[in-house]
Amino acid sequence: MKLKNHTIFIISFLLSFLVYFFLHGFEYVYYAAVIGVFSSFLLISYTSKKYYFYCAFAVILAFIFLNLMPLHFLLQLLSLSLLVQALFIKKLSVKTLHLNREIELRRDLVQIIIGGISLLVLFLLDRLPLVLLVLFGMLSAHVMLVYGGKLNKFTELLEREGVIFGSGAMFMAVGSLLLLGFITRFNLLFLGLFALLISDPVATVAGLSGGKKPGKKSIAGSAAFFASLAIPGVLLFGLFGALFAFVLTLAERFSPIDDNLFIPIVSLLLSLTV
Repeated sequence: MKLKNHTIFIISFLLSFLVYFFLHGFEYVYYAAVIGVFSSFLLISYTSKKYYFYCAFAVILAFIFLNLMPLHFLLQLLSLSLLVQALFIKKLSVKTLHLNREIELRRDLVQIIIGGISLLVLFLLDRLPLVLLVLFGMLSAHVMLVYGGKLNKFTELLEREGVIFGSGAMFMAVGSLLLLGFITRFNLLFLGLFALLISDPVATVAGLSGGKKPGKKSIAGSAAFFASLAIPGVLLFGLFGALFAFVLTLAERFSPIDDNLFIPIVSLLLSLTV
């Protein structure tokens, strides 16, 4: 069923705000309503009116820099709103039938580099700088989408044919914000982000290197995902780390939705068991 933007906006706001209200009651409820509204504009406006995107983005940044509500409250609302939109805005998740092996390898190698930088920022500077880095990535994707005509040849090196530029990066940003908003323990947050930003693209690179067609899951890719995540997992949590890696390997292989969204959701659920 295809939903119109105003329907997606209402669903995004109501679901995210209701979850927030369930978790936090009336704490910062007025500020939360504002964040819920503007968060619910972001992905919708990414694909339509460019000025709406900048307005919503500016309000969210203002809340962060003015410290009007605790960061984890804001991130929970923001990530939930974005998650609902990512699930319902079909044109963002269009699957292309003509995947190119070279482009897929370049995309994943770039993601591994960005993931390494992101984890280093988290380790050295903590959560807020990484949040700002993720938001900067979202803004950069939108600017290139709207004004990047002269960069078409550059973007063609990294973007799949027939999809909206930056949609994959947006899903990765949503997943990252979900983890940053809901997982409080540093080690669990690090492991969840590692799975999303490092292990996922490592699995694709391993699968493609083994001759698998782009877009198809492979045993080699799943093995690479598990091995790459099990190493930091065991170092951080022992046996639970290996179990964490195994469950997320299954999540990546059998994901019913975009794995940039499903891996963080499963990571979040696993974090509740510790």
